[in-house]
Amino acid sequence: MFKDKEDKEAFLESLDFEWLEENIQYLDYPDKFNKIFLERGWVAHGFMHTETMKNAVDIADNKGVDEAERYLVDAYGEDIKDMMFLLNYPPELKKRHMLIKTAYDDFINERYHSCILLLFTIIDGFVADTNISGGRGFFNDSTELYAWDSIAAHKTGLKELQKVLYCNRGNTNLEEITIPYRNGILHGRDLNFANKECAVKLWATLFAVKEGVRDIISKGREPETQERTSFNDIIELIEYNENLKKFCDEWVPRTLKKDIDFQESGSSEEYDENSPEKRLVEFFEFWKNKNFGYMVGCIDYFSGEDRTLKDKAGILARDFFKGKTLASFKIFDIDDESVSVTNISTELRIKVNDKEIIEEMPFRMVYFKEGSDKIGFRDFDKGSWKIVSISEIKDLS
Repeated sequence: MFKDKEDKEAFLESLDFEWLEENIQYLDYPDKFNKIFLERGWVAHGFMHTETMKNAVDIADNKGVDEAERYLVDAYGEDIKDMMFLLNYPPELKKRHMLIKTAYDDFINERYHSCILLLFTIIDGFVADTNISGGRGFFNDSTELYAWDSIAAHKTGLKELQKVLYCNRGNTNLEEITIPYRNGILHGRDLNFANKECAVKLWATLFAVKEGVRDIISKGREPETQERTSFNDIIELIEYNENLKKFCDEWVPRTLKKDIDFQESGSSEEYDENSPEKRLVEFFEFWKNKNFGYMVGCIDYFSGEDRTLKDKAGILARDFFKGKTLASFKIFDIDDESVSVTNISTELRIKVNDKEIIEEMPFRMVYFKEGSDKIGFRDFDKGSWKIVSISEIKDLS
């Protein structure tokens, strides 16, 4: 990485240590968060927006835990929409896609009774299917979700949350609860459970469990199984973060006008290289030509699945696009939501069996690091744009 000792020393002298010191504090927030909120049914996880976690801890310190939890319920409830695409994988979650979609529809329409019951079944079944604990679900005394190098599955995380949510509830209770006690609710003892607080906490549990399962599978349970981090690794990480900080500080979203900055319709060659809109138009072109193999590379649907390209293409052809042919498209608006996300509004003219329909359809484009299911940063990391949800296409009839 460095040519010589002087090169390394020059780099270290160039670092913005004030910025590093300021941001190292964020490393403590998961532990602070769990110390304050875990007994109330929350657990820190890596998918939780950093600002949401930080603000909740700071509010608790300055205004009290009750005020902080009110903030957390509202803020995390809003964050869920942006994180839903994370539940498209692994396969054990994907097979529950319709249940997850129904639970979210129930949540946003305040049908908390059904939302909460569905989330319990999704969480338990997901963990059981991964076979991490011998086919046992999350809500089982013998289940242990632990990975030494994980935010959610750290020893102060999911293991402790499980104890809170799975505790015995021996007596029938008519008072409102704000912690989703699994035994009390499913065994009919806690009767007044249908509220936003319980629902949001179960959504947070689902995302934390998803992260924990990922970390257990990818990292292993004990530090002895991991490669030791070298000094050079640390320096490279510091260098990466320093450059990323500078890049993000300078990044600004594009202001694009139709027919001036981008074409409403056209071939993919007419759109800017490595742009999310070019990727989307490539997807449309593959769809028109029924090139399902190339379509696989344009979507995030199969992330984490051990299937052949042929199998994935077959699923698209059979389950998503059978009898559906794209006739034409129009792009109305391109909104750079963040350095990693762009939302594109379209109108599609589709031949569905013997009829033609026109559908206004939004596409959420997310930038992923090359060869990874981790989100990257446009124009900074090597990677590609992918569509994170095509469920609306599947539901067309």
